[in-house]
Amino acid sequence: MAPRRKCGIPGGTTKGGNVDHPVDLLFVVAFLNASLAGLALWRSDARVARLFALTNLLAATWSLSYRQELMAHGLDQKIFWVQFKYVFLLFLPPVHMAMVREFTGQLRWLRGRAWLLVFAFPIASLPVVLTMREHPWFRHSFQLESVAGLEVLTFKWGPWGYALILVGTAWSVASLVMLAAAWWSAAPIVRKQVGLMFWACLVPVGVDGLFLAGFSPLRGINFSQVSLLMTAAAWAWALFGHRSLNLVPLARGTVLDQMPSLVFVVDASGRLADINQTMLRKIGLGAAQVVDRLPAEVLAPPWRVLAELPGEFQGAIRLGEGAQASWYERTVTPLRDSSGSLLGTLITCHDVTHRVRAERARDDEKALLGLVINSVSEAVILLDERGTPLAVNDPALRLFGAADVATLATHVAADLLPPSPVADCGWRAIGPGDELDFERRLEPRPGCAFDARVFLHGVTRDGHRLIVATVQDISDRVRREQVEREAERLRNERREFQRQQRLIRDLHDGIGGITANIGMIATLGDQARVCVAKECLLNRITALAAEGSGELRLLMNAMECREMPWPSLLAELRRLGVMLLEDHGIAFSFSANGDPPACGPGVFPGMSLTRVFKEAVHNVAKHASASRVEVRVTFAGDQVELRVRDNGRGLPVPSQPGRGLGNMRRRIEEMSGEMHVRSSGEGTELVFTLPQRPELDAAEDDSRRMQHARMEARPPP
Repeated sequence: MAPRRKCGIPGGTTKGGNVDHPVDLLFVVAFLNASLAGLALWRSDARVARLFALTNLLAATWSLSYRQELMAHGLDQKIFWVQFKYVFLLFLPPVHMAMVREFTGQLRWLRGRAWLLVFAFPIASLPVVLTMREHPWFRHSFQLESVAGLEVLTFKWGPWGYALILVGTAWSVASLVMLAAAWWSAAPIVRKQVGLMFWACLVPVGVDGLFLAGFSPLRGINFSQVSLLMTAAAWAWALFGHRSLNLVPLARGTVLDQMPSLVFVVDASGRLADINQTMLRKIGLGAAQVVDRLPAEVLAPPWRVLAELPGEFQGAIRLGEGAQASWYERTVTPLRDSSGSLLGTLITCHDVTHRVRAERARDDEKALLGLVINSVSEAVILLDERGTPLAVNDPALRLFGAADVATLATHVAADLLPPSPVADCGWRAIGPGDELDFERRLEPRPGCAFDARVFLHGVTRDGHRLIVATVQDISDRVRREQVEREAERLRNERREFQRQQRLIRDLHDGIGGITANIGMIATLGDQARVCVAKECLLNRITALAAEGSGELRLLMNAMECREMPWPSLLAELRRLGVMLLEDHGIAFSFSANGDPPACGPGVFPGMSLTRVFKEAVHNVAKHASASRVEVRVTFAGDQVELRVRDNGRGLPVPSQPGRGLGNMRRRIEEMSGEMHVRSSGEGTELVFTLPQRPELDAAEDDSRRMQHARMEARPPP
């Protein structure tokens, strides 16, 4: 909507030099507001002081921009300064309310995101104000009128403008309500200042209301800035002139009154200036009955002591007698102004009844310590912080062979001192509540030595540190442990001997036999005259050499405790069967049923099983006259079954078990397994059943652990 100039009002007739006193007064108001802001920041760093400074800066900006609006010529310039003015004026009511809230301690729920709601409407009003010439929502129907030689901009309010007036009025009313509530609960020492703040905040609200209603000394000119300056001056006088921020803050309702301690303030003349609700409940009086009175006039004798004792008094103060007695610790804090003058004294009395009673109960318990020491069956010695025996019970005297504490050898205490690093610091290293436990061989006197377990516990009594030492004779247990260690050493030696014997036996049965065969075949080859015969003998030597290499590999794995997993072990058995039988023209088949576990049977069980299999196949090749051998390995549960079946002539009847069958049975039984022989005219079947993870004895596990430890300790390449 385009602005209209009212007829008969000449434009540009008012010059800057012809400005009358209202405009100059706005400049003075802005200067004073800015000065009060600087004073607040200089005198105090409290949050309320910073909000007070921000409020005055916003008011100063409002006054200056309003002065520029009155001084401007033409509608465009005046509307520009109106928009500039409202950029700051929109935030003046909520900032003022925040200052009052901080000072009074009211509306504590208004924090965090709630403040965003308070400032949401002013922020949303900014684009409406900055575009008010384009719409009628905020102001419209602009006109210029001549008032006291000035061009004054007149207008009509839009709906958004009325809403802005209502919201600003609501914030102002909220500030007045918080000040009224603070005045109602304030102590007499600050009630006058709070009342002055209330009336000072009410004045600009009334002046602004009269201006909006059309009442003003100069029509169209708002004097609210002047009244707001009066408000700021009254607040500055109350805050800084009367030290309302330093002596008794108005947030006492949420701080002092909710404190469990007794708090009261005595002014410089010795009269009670303030008192919290906890103290009032204790003495059974109201605030009006005690404030501005001497403590001797209103306080009963038990409570009067809290105010009359000298400030340097230390310790707990007892009030009352018997079961109703209570104890308080008093803190006296002088209250001074910036020049160092004494304003009063803040006295805080903390209820320490529970602590005092607990300390007395501990003292009673310590008094019974001697009785407790003598009531236990173990040897107990009470030592001071230097290690000197103070008390000892009868079991300790018998244990150390002493008649009483005086005759207890002083070197006993040195023997009870724990090992380093505590021993380097002496007995003072054991503080109250510390507990130590160690074992040592004690020799209280020549010819009397025993192994002991010592418990040390630090305590305090009457401010002195004590150590309670409990000594147990563990000589029998130590002797038992020594016997067990010796028995374990002998068992380990026996296991190592068995391991060596097993390796020697495997060397004899494996490498020894192969070497003997190679020597015998080499002698035959030297005597042979036919090339074909020599070639066959050389092939046989090559096969025996390969077999010897396999034996060496098994022995090396055993020496290094490297076991062969079941799949590799099955492949080795298949290779041995092919090598030992195909040279004799015997068909060989090998099959495995079930899922073999990932781990192998173990180092020595794997070697023994290989030996058993070779012995069985050798017997077939040498004695059975068979044309076919079937080998089947079955994994079922935690058992493995090895079947070796041939179609030879079977065992003779009656048959006497030879050394080969005996060796196989012994090896299988060493692995906690079983061996069964079934023979008939159609052939022989050997069935070996053993655990998937057989254990010959603990020597194998011990050697495996030792080898792993050596491998981990070996430095990387």
